[in-house]
Amino acid sequence: MLDESELPQRLRRAVADEPPLDLELSAVLASGRRVRRRRRLAVTAGAAAAVAAVGAVAVPAVVAGDAGTRTTAVPPAAAPPARPDVDPLRGVDLSGASAAQRAEVADRTVTRDEFRAAFLRYRACMGAAGYDLGPVELTGDRFDYSVPDAAVRDGTDEECYRREHYLVDLVWQTSGAVLDASGTTELLRACLRERGIEPAASRGEVDAQLRAQGLELPDCLP
Repeated sequence: MLDESELPQRLRRAVADEPPLDLELSAVLASGRRVRRRRRLAVTAGAAAAVAAVGAVAVPAVVAGDAGTRTTAVPPAAAPPARPDVDPLRGVDLSGASAAQRAEVADRTVTRDEFRAAFLRYRACMGAAGYDLGPVELTGDRFDYSVPDAAVRDGTDEECYRREHYLVDLVWQTSGAVLDASGTTELLRACLRERGIEPAASRGEVDAQLRAQGLELPDCLP
């Protein structure tokens, strides 16, 4: 079945950072700054677990010395949940989140202003600990920035992220807009086309089409 509501925590631990092909490793090592792309997770009950190339930042395990580019998406508007009947934060530990972050996700939607505010708090938290994210660039709908190696090794990066940005990221990532446009949803649509089925527009409908065919996400992986 594609209904995998228990997967978020397991997948967040399992996804590893991946470096871009054009990364100059010597420059990264010389500067002592980690520049990485963290693939985002889009997981909701009633939807297959998705590792998306566009979306919000999750917190996979990081091995000291690896490299990639870190990107976090900026929602174009308020992000409605993919499944209004399912709490995207069900089972997620909220205890480490700041009061501001808990307030932002109380209605289980994330607006552009809330997303930006959470990111700026994360950045300020890193700065207060003596870590600079380097140039922060808005590329399309994403923030691109780098994180010093030391901040990852001593846990500051994860502490600040979870305190100020994690829940906001997760709610946005599990919104219908992100899921519908995700790379994994495109993969599932291609899977249906290969079987002569015209895929639907929304991720929820695509999942229903796959279930009707008795297909699961692994069946569609290349």
